[in-house]
Amino acid sequence: MSDSFRETILLFVFSISQIRKKININTLQRYLYLYYITGQFLQEEVKSEVTVYTDRHFGIKISGFSEEIDRLVATDFLSRETTILCPNAKLVNWGNSLSPDGLSAEKLKEIQSFVNLLTSYDDDTVFSLLFEEPSVKSAKNRNIEVSVSNSELSELLNTFYDSITEQTIEKYDVLSHWLNFIIQHIQNDKRGETVD
Repeated sequence: MSDSFRETILLFVFSISQIRKKININTLQRYLYLYYITGQFLQEEVKSEVTVYTDRHFGIKISGFSEEIDRLVATDFLSRETTILCPNAKLVNWGNSLSPDGLSAEKLKEIQSFVNLLTSYDDDTVFSLLFEEPSVKSAKNRNIEVSVSNSELSELLNTFYDSITEQTIEKYDVLSHWLNFIIQHIQNDKRGETVD
């Protein structure tokens, strides 16, 4: 995995540590998956492609994620207790020392906003959003990988944004509306209804 992916993990854990002191490793992966999908849409390009696969017992997994976590534990950025990650002082000091004018600080602001939105939902909602995502269900049934570029969530995001272009929602504000749209879409899809 790239240094950019490692930095993204660090920024996520640092941001989450401002809200809670511990995070479930599977929840972190789900947040990262949603971040890359929305990043592709908001930036209109894929800066860092992630490959996702499903595990029957644990749900969403990102290729190379476990290795990056192991590396961050070995370099004392994180502590790990089975599936729980805790930021160490080294990570907190790193996050606090980011130059306010640097690219990492700009990315941190973006991630903090994203984390604040996702943590406003309970983990079960985020889990069901991903676990019920049609591309993931299909991948699980056919034992194939899902990438950001072929995710049905990405397609739904584009469909949703096209349907609201006449409204006054800013592109960066669309995320919270989109999450609500997706949750409603998945719930209605289970009942056989359509979402307008």
